[in-house]
Amino acid sequence: MIKNLKKLLPLAGTFLGLITLFCCDSTLIEDLDAIAKKQTEGTYIYQTIIQKQHIDDNNYDTEAENKEILNQPKTSTELKQWISDAIDKNSTYGFTLSNTPEVAHPEDNLYRLELIYDRILYTLDFNANTTSYEGTIPQSQTQKYEKMITLEFPELTLTDHMFLGWDENNTAVSPAYTKYNSEFTFYKNTTLYAIWQR
Repeated sequence: MIKNLKKLLPLAGTFLGLITLFCCDSTLIEDLDAIAKKQTEGTYIYQTIIQKQHIDDNNYDTEAENKEILNQPKTSTELKQWISDAIDKNSTYGFTLSNTPEVAHPEDNLYRLELIYDRILYTLDFNANTTSYEGTIPQSQTQKYEKMITLEFPELTLTDHMFLGWDENNTAVSPAYTKYNSEFTFYKNTTLYAIWQR
């Protein structure tokens, strides 16, 4: 079902489209098909465009050169799969379906379905992997999906051990994250453990 759906007011009798911010289930595309066909009494295809955010920007990126055409699905099944894939990575998003001249060609019954999404947030936690260390473990961080971050490598000490770096596996011998390659991208809630060498 489409939730919080708003229908745009028609201009000179022309169907402009739909805009909403929603969470949806698998009936989304069937609903859009029915609504658009009822309004236009014609056929149409979808052109799907994604609007990505600037990594350090909380606003949607509307610069055309930063938009990426992921695909142009010709069937409801293809578009439904695209949305399903997007839902796996994102929690909130919206769309516009429009045949206005600046975005499509009404004479060809071409509509653009534009999905806009906000990157999910994930939490990055740090664990000393021991209780007898000295130094300060980095505080937890909340970051956006796919944002590249620079990890901290504080002065940590443990008797008869050397701090090598961080790893998602608390029993790792060679850490995946070291000060020699400190910029990384994470995609989900992650705990990094300090890796020590005796």
